[in-house]
Amino acid sequence: MKLRVNKLRKNQFFALGLATITVAGIFGYNYFSVQKAVKPTKIVMTEKEIPSHTKITKDMVTIRTIPGDAIPPNAIRNISDVVGKYTVDGFGIPANSYLFKEKVLPKEEMADSAVLGLKKGEVAFPLLVDIETSSGNSIVPGTYVDLYFIKKVEEQKTLIDPKQEKVLFGGLFQHIRVTAAKDQNTYDVFHEENKEASNNNQKRITKLYTFAVTPEQYQYLERAKNLGDIIPLATGLSKFNKDDISNVKEKYNFSTISNQKDILEFIEKNSINPIPSEVKQKLQK
Repeated sequence: MKLRVNKLRKNQFFALGLATITVAGIFGYNYFSVQKAVKPTKIVMTEKEIPSHTKITKDMVTIRTIPGDAIPPNAIRNISDVVGKYTVDGFGIPANSYLFKEKVLPKEEMADSAVLGLKKGEVAFPLLVDIETSSGNSIVPGTYVDLYFIKKVEEQKTLIDPKQEKVLFGGLFQHIRVTAAKDQNTYDVFHEENKEASNNNQKRITKLYTFAVTPEQYQYLERAKNLGDIIPLATGLSKFNKDDISNVKEKYNFSTISNQKDILEFIEKNSINPIPSEVKQKLQK
């Protein structure tokens, strides 16, 4: 009798185990079948509404897993592809929405990239250039230049004397940061995607530089641009080697070598409205 009870219990345990395995198998099969069917995929979505022309930060976006078939092909899937970039003008993104490749751009591709690169207390100074004044198209954003002024002046001592053409040349300001280099179509010259998109593999040529200057420097530069020509001189320094910039400043006095004082005085003398005294005081510091 005891043996029969033990055997019955064994059969019950076996049946229970078999039933458990069967249920688990069915559940697992159904689970993986569903997973295979929906193709769960990680996608970047907005946590909050992002206005147009706004820099995207980490707190604005998140990663969610949703069925792959529901994701548009041009939706961005990697969060590193959106953080630090900007929403395009005229296109805000609602909360809990996808982000699309053509609606999110790096700073360099924004129409106002030159302004976006400015720091507090800086203003943008645009300057038209050619292949010569751009140093053979070799001055790139993020580097520093020295700005010089040149003007041809005609002198005539008396009415009977022939006119003599002379040149006024000297320095304006040192270590001016380049924030943008645009071609004739206002495309960023040195951005990789724009390089690849250029027709017939022709190199884009810089036609317009934008420099980051102080409001005080701008007072002189805008006048200088209308009185003569401003020439950017490449220095080989970039924003990544601040120690080199300090060493250059210690090595020579730009104001003395470039005759900066006389150039600034010439610009003020030939302006209808004088340079404010506050501006001159700030530049002397």
